[in-house]
Amino acid sequence: MNSATNDAGDRQVIVYVVLNHGANSRVKALGKLSSRGVEVVYVTNRKANIVPVQNLVVEPLPNPLGVLRALGMHRLKNTLDSMVYFPTRHWLYVVPVVNRLKRLIAEDLAQGKQVVVLTCAPPHALCLVGKKLKAKFPQIRWVIDWQDLWSHDDAYFNAVFPLYRSMARRLENDLMFQSDMNITTNRLARRAVEEEHGVPSKKVTVVNHHFDVDDAGSPAIAAQRTTPGTCRIVFMGGMFKPPKVPGGKFLDALKAVRERGLEVELHLYGLQGLEFERYRQNAAEYGLIYHGAVPQAQVLSELRKYDYQLLLLEDLPNSKLIMHLKLPQYLRAGLPIVAIVPKDSAVEEIVQRTGTGHVIPADSDWVHGLIALFGADPPVGRRNDEEIARFDWRSVEADWRQALNLPAATSASTVPGERSVPAG
Repeated sequence: MNSATNDAGDRQVIVYVVLNHGANSRVKALGKLSSRGVEVVYVTNRKANIVPVQNLVVEPLPNPLGVLRALGMHRLKNTLDSMVYFPTRHWLYVVPVVNRLKRLIAEDLAQGKQVVVLTCAPPHALCLVGKKLKAKFPQIRWVIDWQDLWSHDDAYFNAVFPLYRSMARRLENDLMFQSDMNITTNRLARRAVEEEHGVPSKKVTVVNHHFDVDDAGSPAIAAQRTTPGTCRIVFMGGMFKPPKVPGGKFLDALKAVRERGLEVELHLYGLQGLEFERYRQNAAEYGLIYHGAVPQAQVLSELRKYDYQLLLLEDLPNSKLIMHLKLPQYLRAGLPIVAIVPKDSAVEEIVQRTGTGHVIPADSDWVHGLIALFGADPPVGRRNDEEIARFDWRSVEADWRQALNLPAATSASTVPGERSVPAG
């Protein structure tokens, strides 16, 4: 067989995690499921920094429209891509992935292995890999990790050519019904899949984003600002991702708050977009202090230097249904969270359920909300440690194993070193 399994004859389950360029912290953690009974293989279109598990590198088909990009015609290329390829140009990657996995899965099944294919959305076209493989091999388990629901997110759905959008909606529904399990990141997204798409509840589950206690350093703390002076807010990650993350809108509100006499600073970490430079040039009037990017291992210690942690989502349909990827880190850091998010959203529900912060509705007056919060003594929330523990990897791991139909973890589990599966 292939080098993914020829030295591990005692392994019984192969999990192919289908990605595009790389993996976020949620998906990288799946490598921890590897053990003597389970093998996780990441499928990517270039070798991503995903360790300590295996990578299967598959190159996409060449796009003849790429010549337009070389000529500087980026907008024309993107338009033609959306017209030529349905649902997106990622079809050029789907085809070789399907062809490669057909050969590998046939070998796996012939050796009595159980096969799980996990397709991660976005990009949503990758779900076609699972759809085609499930049609070829009905006995495999196909699971979709819906980190964003396609038709709810304008950033992804509007990239579909307008004439194709009705077909894309039907495709989204077909994917949900034909897969063996649909994973969402929170209760509200699960409800949307069940009620809006009509998917049976037995085919929908929740697996939270997580924090990892092994990487967290000191235990979580229930901190609260108790000394007078400048109030320091921290934001970790990309803050200028309009329309979903409107960093400029927040800084404009913060400037207005400071003009009212409140001493408030924003400490910003991470790589930012082009819009950020306009604010960076006038950082003092916005109370902005930029620290650049820091290593992942340093994030928690940096967060704990400040008074409040900021979460920011504009009032958009998809913003109600996503769990912010940085929220578990904020829960772990222990500082009060200031969440400017839509009413009745997943983030609002989690912050309130865990007792970890204060919510300012995204459709309200942010200046008024910030002044009301920082101009008085904010109530000290009562952290719900039991609810916070639901986002611990040890709890989330069990949810992943159940969704993927894997055996329970054992103390004898071991994780193999990284090996790259040869292409071809």
